[in-house]
Amino acid sequence: MVGFPSIMQGGSQTNETGPQGILKSFASPATLPHFLLLMANTGFLYVIMKADWGGLAAVGSSVFLSLTVAYCFAAILAPSRLGNKLFRVDDDGRGVLNSSYWLSSLLTLLPIGITVALVFATVLTQLEAERLTLIAYLMASIFILMSIGQALSLTFGSIAYASKKSASARPSRMGVTYTVTRTVFSVAVFVPLVWWFGYGAGDLSDQSLVSHATWMGFLAVVGLVTVVADRYTNRARSAGGMDGLAADRLMVVIVLAICWHLLSAWRRNPLWVNSATGSMLVEEGILMAVTILLAVWSMANRGHKKGWRIFQGQSAVFWGIGFGYAYGGSIASLTALSEGSLLTTTAGGHLLTAVVMLAILPLAISRIGNPTSEELETGIDISSDFESPEVSPIPQTSALTSMNERRDAEDGGSLESDWEDVVELVD
Repeated sequence: MVGFPSIMQGGSQTNETGPQGILKSFASPATLPHFLLLMANTGFLYVIMKADWGGLAAVGSSVFLSLTVAYCFAAILAPSRLGNKLFRVDDDGRGVLNSSYWLSSLLTLLPIGITVALVFATVLTQLEAERLTLIAYLMASIFILMSIGQALSLTFGSIAYASKKSASARPSRMGVTYTVTRTVFSVAVFVPLVWWFGYGAGDLSDQSLVSHATWMGFLAVVGLVTVVADRYTNRARSAGGMDGLAADRLMVVIVLAICWHLLSAWRRNPLWVNSATGSMLVEEGILMAVTILLAVWSMANRGHKKGWRIFQGQSAVFWGIGFGYAYGGSIASLTALSEGSLLTTTAGGHLLTAVVMLAILPLAISRIGNPTSEELETGIDISSDFESPEVSPIPQTSALTSMNERRDAEDGGSLESDWEDVVELVD
């Protein structure tokens, strides 16, 4: 390998190459200071950009961009021994509740601060002050892309679930009766959520007529989305060779996800809500964490298959933090540019995600695949030969026995090992 051995050699994260290693890396004290800095910087910069003190909104977008670039650089360098020493905190097994840990944390954050300063200085020298708004528009566009990306990841991630449930080429359940059943089911799922989020889990008799109309309207939207999705995917679910029941399940799962995003957008409508509540902020934080984790997990899985260490272990953590800064910066930039609020920005994101998921639903269903081809490959249909009255299982056994005898003659192996091979072949 070309390079200095002390730098190119991996650190202590070399065993953290699988998805389980990613979860361990995210929970490691070695990167805790970086997560705390992410939360502190995101909140502080959002307040500054929202207030726009002295035109600091554009400057804040540049800082977010610099932080994103810095952590992407840290992610690339993290697999090396140098990156391990620069960006990870060694707690020596003593935990985080001691002064030496936090002193080491400050030293670990210093390279990040230097990188951010260099990137930020480069942006300021290359762009004039009045052109820094371009950075704000760039960061705002990331929010739109992430909303679309979230729709794609949730939709196509559900294909794996549907493919596992795909057993045989069965017809889809279509017709007015099934459409009504799915609609009633979807509405029933969201009734308790409306009572919890819409009515605050309180007495319905104490609510105003406007409140009742608002949330009954949402339940009507849930029913309408279910009917539209059912009719919109008729052709995709009736394709020849497809397991129609698996396609039906996939459609229902995605419809519920769409309606959940619509519920999130409905709750953030500025016509009904004046400011973001604590539960909304927690929900957005959880949503951001899940989105980032899914993105990093996907990168790590692909990197693990291809042997790319920069997407595994502690590198995945720094990629996730970089995505976190990009996500937070996109929300802050879009809010500042639109002169809106966190409510309107996140409501628009949820609405965009729901629309994209509904639009690509037929394409997702068509990606389930043909179960009959899988049966032929895995040997599931072999049992039908034994059940057929025209075919006796004795020739099958004789054929297997003769095959074992030929293997013994050719390879000189034991009969016991050959029978294990035959059993494995049949299974």
